[in-house]
Formats: sequence, C-alpha cells, structure tokens
Amino acid sequence: MLVSVSLAAAGTYLSVRQAQRAPLGSESSADTERELLVLQTWAIVAVNCLPVVVLVAGMWLLGRVVRREVALAEMKANFVADVSHELKTPLALIRLFAETLQSGRVLAPEKRHEYYSVIVRESTRLTNLINGILDFARIEAGRKEYTFQATDVGNVVRETYESYRPQLEHEGFEHHLVVAADLPRVDADPDAIAQIVVNLLNNAIKYSREDRFVAIEVLRETRRDRRGVLLSVHDRGIGIRPEDRGHLTEGFFRARDPRVRERGGTGLGLALVEQIVQAHHGSLDIESRLVKGSTFRVFLPASAAEPSRGRQGDQGGSVVPARNDHPDN
Repeated sequence: MLVSVSLAAAGTYLSVRQAQRAPLGSESSADTERELLVLQTWAIVAVNCLPVVVLVAGMWLLGRVVRREVALAEMKANFVADVSHELKTPLALIRLFAETLQSGRVLAPEKRHEYYSVIVRESTRLTNLINGILDFARIEAGRKEYTFQATDVGNVVRETYESYRPQLEHEGFEHHLVVAADLPRVDADPDAIAQIVVNLLNNAIKYSREDRFVAIEVLRETRRDRRGVLLSVHDRGIGIRPEDRGHLTEGFFRARDPRVRERGGTGLGLALVEQIVQAHHGSLDIESRLVKGSTFRVFLPASAAEPSRGRQGDQGGSVVPARNDHPDN
C-alpha cells in the first residue's frame, strides 16, 4: 500500500512537471521521465527500509527495558541476600549471649551486664532494620502516613544521639553533638526525624575505619528566604566514589566498591532518608571525598506560624562532646 501511494505521488509530480515543460519539446519530456524513475526508485527504497528502521528502533527500546529489568532483578536478589545476612548476624549474637547467660556460667555482675547490653544493642539493631524495610515498603506502596506536629528537631536529635552513645563509645568513636539555641519549630513527624538520624548514624558507624569520628550539628538555616533547621552528620569514613553519588538515594542500590560490599547493608537507608525529607518538603545534600569522609545535610523548613528568631550567625546552643580513648583515635 505504501509503495502504491509513493508511486501515485511520483505520478502526480510527473504530470505537473510535464505540464510545466510541455512547450519545451521531447527533450524536456525525457528529463521528466528520468526524474520520475529516480523518484520511484527512492520511494521504493524508503518504503522498504521503513519496516527495518521501525524494527531496529523497537529492538533497541526492548533491549533497554530488558537491561533495566535485569538490573532491577539483580538489585532485588542482592537485597534479599544482604537482608538475610543482616538478620542472621544480630540473631546469632542474641542467641549466643542469651544461651550463655541461661547456662549460668557467667557469674561476674559486670560480665552479665555486658552480655545484657549486647543483647539490647543487637535487638535494637534488628528492630531498626525491620522497621526500615517495612517503612520502605509502605512508602513504595503509597501507604506511609506521617503524624505532623510542631517539633523541636534539636530535642529529637539529642534523644536519638543519646541512645547511640553507648554503641559509639563501645566501638571507639570520637563523637560530638552541637544543638543551636532557639531553633525554630518544624512541622514534622518526630519518629521520622529520628529515623533520619538513625540511618545517617548507622552509615557513619558502618563505613568508618581507623579514623572513627562522627559529629552532628543542628543549626538554624535560611535557604531561598525559607527559614528552617539544618541537620548535618559528618564522618571520616571511606567516602563515596563520584560515580556512585547520584544513585545513593535509589532503593536497593549498593555500590560496587568492595569496601562497601564487605560491610553489608540493605541499600535502603539513604533511600528512606530521601523519601522522609521529601515528605517534609526539605532537601538532602551529600558531600564526600574518598578516604576523607562524608557529610550529609538535611534542611527542614520551619513551621509557617513560627516567628523569626535572631540571626543565623548567632547560633548559641549546647555542645555535647564525648571522646573514647581508643588507640585508633
């Protein structure tokens, strides 16, 4: 059909040309016939090539979709394997220390206290892992609900930090918390803000080597005429490769860096942070240098009814430093 249409168009073109060149005689008519032959040839070639072009384009699009699906399937398979490992580790430790205590072989009170602390710590770790997976599933399904209220972000961060202090000191971290005075209130879900802090602290702990350091700052900030609170978590860990930074907030993403792979994880932590920040109309910024460490900054806008308080440069506030005399520090 396409060939017939093309030939008809060529015939129409020939008729017009013949009418234009009729006074010029037989030589002009021969030229017109040659033009028609060339047009017919090109029309046939174009029509015959069109299905090939469509087929090639379709195959390219199909290949792209298949590659994306294969990559997603691989990420999910790795996620299942990583989650299995992450679940087994705390469960094995909880069972080991619980069975040891149950046997009655641990008589020293300080040793029993140490074992109980391990059980509590690993139980908390297990709870956070499961909650993270469930929250990510709710967010992906559009069923995650937040309870927004006027929130003192400084207090939420301080409470979460204090719950992590024993683990930080046990693992030999130098750690600091700075909370500015008179922070503006933020319309936020306190539990969601705590989860941001938990995920960022877990990253700092997991990806630190000899230089074990983590600092948290909660300061007043103004961005594009929006007042709010800036939460920063800084570490001196292994850092993030430039090619991986754009994928950090993608669900299931795990960098191929062997230093990351050896530490396990689910690949959901920063994806959850990004989702929570977006739900609070904030922003997440990431700075990192290999071997030098990373800084994660979360900006949360202040409540609309919150009055302006002082200048950004006059932060005041409290400092909660702590240092564990560890040989690596």
